[in-house]
Amino acid sequence: DIKIINAEETPENWVGKIEKISPETLIIIDVVDFNSFPGDVKIFSIDEIEETTFTTHNFSFPFLFGNLKEKTEILIIGIQPGKINIKEGISEKVKKGMEKAEAMIESILKKRV
Repeated sequence: DIKIINAEETPENWVGKIEKISPETLIIIDVVDFNSFPGDVKIFSIDEIEETTFTTHNFSFPFLFGNLKEKTEILIIGIQPGKINIKEGISEKVKKGMEKAEAMIESILKKRV
């Protein structure tokens, strides 16, 4: 029973719906600046993300989803961008990072089945 939400630039619009679903695990995929090479992928816990990273959203993930962490495992799969510029689109390196992130999700889900 997997639900996928494409929150795009506004994850804050989905917090209520996610809380109602009350998932066992919440996996968030986003570009995250963690001072690495473009396209690199790293998994963060909700507590790590605020301390070590930067995203382009109005609200931090710990602020948005912190209430869920008591009963939900929250994983953030961060893909290191080259430049954060919406007009440029997604670089080839970040596209390859997206493929790595997809493989990580498949691996996480297989372990839970």
